[in-house]
Amino acid sequence: MELTEEMDQLLEQAESTVQRYLKTEPGFPVFALVMHNREEVVALVADGFDDLRTAIGGLLKQVLPMVAQGDVMATLICSSMPANPDADDGWQAAMFDIEDSRRNRAYVVMPYRKRDYGGCQYRPMEFSQGQSQIFSGN
Repeated sequence: MELTEEMDQLLEQAESTVQRYLKTEPGFPVFALVMHNREEVVALVADGFDDLRTAIGGLLKQVLPMVAQGDVMATLICSSMPANPDADDGWQAAMFDIEDSRRNRAYVVMPYRKRDYGGCQYRPMEFSQGQSQIFSGN
């Protein structure tokens, strides 16, 4: 699947953010990136939420008003998930939900596993297309 330039830029930034966290932390927080223009990307972190649904809901309460103002080019929401819920092999995944103002949406899964001796092992990213939701009202 081919991403737009804006979506690709947000994915690169989110990927490096996740990798930075995983170098020193057991995981990473749920976060969003909002691109107003190519030079201005706002990062929002969902802190203090008990579950994933509430964390994403909290981020959307911040993101949707920005999108409604009409000056947002693209958004990305990142969360953690098991790479394979049926397997207990240590693999986790960063899930990136990316949309742009032209109503393109992609789900990108980045599988990773923490190594016992430090660092992480990564598998190739998996891409699938989604239906626009954040920008569907514009």
